[in-house]
Amino acid sequence: MLSILIPIYNYNCVELVRELHSQASKAEIDFEILCIDDASSLYKEENRIIKSFSHCRYIESETNLGRSKIRNLLAEEAKFNNLLFLDCDVEILHPDYIRTYLKYLEQYDIVSGRRVYSETPPLQKEYYFHWFYGVKRETKSKNFMSNNFFIKKSLWQFSKFNEDITLYGHEDTLFQVELEEKNIHIHFIANPVVHAGLDSTEAFIVKTRESVKNLMFLFDKKIITDRNIDRFSLLKAYLRIRTFKVDKLLKCLFPIVKSAFEKNFSSRHPSLFLFDIYKLMYLSYISEKRELSQSYFPVF
Repeated sequence: MLSILIPIYNYNCVELVRELHSQASKAEIDFEILCIDDASSLYKEENRIIKSFSHCRYIESETNLGRSKIRNLLAEEAKFNNLLFLDCDVEILHPDYIRTYLKYLEQYDIVSGRRVYSETPPLQKEYYFHWFYGVKRETKSKNFMSNNFFIKKSLWQFSKFNEDITLYGHEDTLFQVELEEKNIHIHFIANPVVHAGLDSTEAFIVKTRESVKNLMFLFDKKIITDRNIDRFSLLKAYLRIRTFKVDKLLKCLFPIVKSAFEKNFSSRHPSLFLFDIYKLMYLSYISEKRELSQSYFPVF
């Protein structure tokens, strides 16, 4: 009745699987928990214990497939039509997490339970910025996130994650956009999981820069178009300032202010406004050699 699907990358998710197994067993449903390790370098031995759990399958990929391909593979391998996707670095918040999703199986084809962060900040300063950003931005976002959602396999078969996306970032937004273009809307419910796998500030900034590069890739490939650009606010802002040639100034300033900005992000009082400017400057910096279309914005 329910396939619980978890892509694993460099994270110990044994306790997550135990909790899901316990809840699904108590719900007295037919279920499976399928985990695919995406060529991790860490926690392989720890996670292999999952193979010994009943109703569980654990597969190791020899090559790194990436966030989109591994989710599509999980869906293809699933036994049941009801698919529940979870990231490996989440913690289950409520004891009725599985039962809550079961209430919506017959009503909706796709349901998102959203994500939250711990109410208390991490003790280690190096993880503070990711937590701070998550609390201030992600928990308030109305956009779809793939770390906690249910979807019918019959819907998935013609609405998969875009496998052209190999870098980190924006695959969730694009997935939501492509569904909405088919007049399929995600139903959001209050059934969150806690995002426990915080990145260090340094790693979080690296991922942020990668997501900016991915944004430009999607634009270059015309995957982001005038039909859906409103969902990609950073690119929309870039094209606006490019109209006024401000991008050239930001491009020149980025190497000068980069270190100072990153020092702020590593502090106990980071500025998300500066973080937005940082991303816009970086996009201007990497876009210098590209010939971008200006069709999305009129000249004011």
